[in-house]
Amino acid sequence: QGRGDEVVLAHRRLAEISARQGDAEKATDHLEQALEVSPKQGELRLEVARRRHESGDRERAHAHLQQVSANADLSTLLGAATLAVQVGDVALGLRIGAMAIERAVGGPARRQVETYVADLRGISQK
Repeated sequence: QGRGDEVVLAHRRLAEISARQGDAEKATDHLEQALEVSPKQGELRLEVARRRHESGDRERAHAHLQQVSANADLSTLLGAATLAVQVGDVALGLRIGAMAIERAVGGPARRQVETYVADLRGISQK
């Protein structure tokens, strides 16, 4: 996996350079190439989805969000749930939110996540 990690890091660096040069599309393309090498990196997938959404490409943002998996960290799951609602797929947002609730270990953290997901449901109904 060491070589794969190096390739992912290289594409991330190229994405940073492209973004600094004002080429958001090229930056996002580099991040997508990194995902080809390491498709299970939830945080990277969320970053690509956000960039696609910001550029107005809701379809591609949505496609990336559909691939966020339950093994992503809690922060990534919450970000993906929020973005899914923003791109107009409330059901997907709530499904990812449910994954976040499962990911949260008991106690206050779980209650906070449940409240956050309930708030997403409320936002979507406005």
